[in-house]
Amino acid sequence: MTRLGKLEKASKIIGTEIKDSADQKLGKVKDLAVDLENGRIVEVIVARGGVMGLDKQFVAVPPGTVHL
Repeated sequence: MTRLGKLEKASKIIGTEIKDSADQKLGKVKDLAVDLENGRIVEVIVARGGVMGLDKQFVAVPPGTVHL
């Protein structure tokens, strides 16, 4: 797993599957919340649950806790 922090294109991160330390699926990266003044990612928006795109839940998590 790679921790966020190095230089990456947003298009490479968005859509990536997120798993926990027990290798259980948590969801996919749906978007990134960016602080434009300071030029940093402040939240990673993860989509989880749902069937065929319906009833998905979106959770904002700190980028330091995300491993790809």
